[in-house]
Amino acid sequence: MPPQKYHCNVCAQDITRMIHIRCAECADFDLCIPCYTSGASFGNHQPSHPYRIIETNSYPIFTEDWGADEELLLIDACETLGLGNWSDIAEYVGNGRTKENCRDHYINTYVETENYPLSNSEFNGSIDRIAFAEQKRARIQKFEPPPAIPPKPLASTPQCHEIQGYMPGRLEFDQEYMNEAEVSVKDMNFEEDASESKQQEEHIKLTMMNIYNSRLTSRAIRKQVIFTHNLLDYRRLQANEKRLSKEERLLLNKTKVFARVLSGEDYRTFLQGLFEQVALVKRIQELQEWRQVGLTTLEQGLRYQRDKTQKMLISRATSGLIRQNKPITSIDPPIPFRIRDIQKFAKQPIPVPSFPTSADRHLLSDEEHSLCLQLQIFPKPFLALKYALISASLISKKPFSKDDAIQLLKHVDHTKVEQLYDFFKRFNWITAP
Repeated sequence: MPPQKYHCNVCAQDITRMIHIRCAECADFDLCIPCYTSGASFGNHQPSHPYRIIETNSYPIFTEDWGADEELLLIDACETLGLGNWSDIAEYVGNGRTKENCRDHYINTYVETENYPLSNSEFNGSIDRIAFAEQKRARIQKFEPPPAIPPKPLASTPQCHEIQGYMPGRLEFDQEYMNEAEVSVKDMNFEEDASESKQQEEHIKLTMMNIYNSRLTSRAIRKQVIFTHNLLDYRRLQANEKRLSKEERLLLNKTKVFARVLSGEDYRTFLQGLFEQVALVKRIQELQEWRQVGLTTLEQGLRYQRDKTQKMLISRATSGLIRQNKPITSIDPPIPFRIRDIQKFAKQPIPVPSFPTSADRHLLSDEEHSLCLQLQIFPKPFLALKYALISASLISKKPFSKDDAIQLLKHVDHTKVEQLYDFFKRFNWITAP
């Protein structure tokens, strides 16, 4: 396509490659020849305004078979698409030009010249513009674009039919967009009758056909979006969305509207940039918080974040106990809170190789991490046991002994409880006798 397109401001016809009229008073107002001769007006434009005739530069300047407009398109295509990309350059130039024509003309005219890097001297011969236009028209009609390789259709599997009855062989859906669009034109027929009433009826029918064609265009655009972004593989897309965080899923749902104007690769690049922006903003806020509390190294920040998360978990558990209105006065039975689920998981042996993949591993310090590996306890049950022992020690009216810990967690392995007690005692997290 040409670098800049022009359309008639009245009938919206593409007049880029046609002689057209431009208003000298109205800004960026162009008319095709039929609209100009009929005296059409639109907005502030009036037929009495002065005008200029815009001609296409379809005359040869270097060789007898290449017009000036094609020369400009060739140079612009080489700059924007890259020299050597002759297939896309030929599609950009159009007018029935093949990649061989564009390559040979560029090399002979702009490279293999005596005045390089200047082009050959101007074309001095005379040529009839009408004959030149007829030559171009014949070349365009004779040109056959290379057949596009259709993508391999999806197999007709049950998964495809789950998507609105999609039929891969026909590239259609059982329920199309505006599925009732054909109802208004299915019984329409045109009869040869010159009466005025028949002419009005024919005009109404043609209007209905234009509406139907616009609906078909909208349907084709939506199908193209589905195929471009591979939305038929909805299970894979749903699995990918589940891996995203809450903020990323919210951002993805807000930006899905832009998928209609972007290709699949551009949309994924666009999303990745937005995700990186969100992560950077979150990281900047975290670093600013560390600076406000007086931290100067990343190690201090990580330790601060870990302690902050642990305090938040303990605060949530404590608030939950308060809401349940369960008074805690001593460590004697009944147990002040339910730890049966914790005891059940703590009794089961946990394979060591699966521990490094735990989602809560970052909440533990290096010492706690080593202890969990030694005792084969996952981070989340360890944090629950830690909360149970520390809370029982705080509410106890007497020093919290190792026997009290074993009595509190009597369904947990006593050896593990003793090691946990010694570990917490070493860090002064419990009040030992």
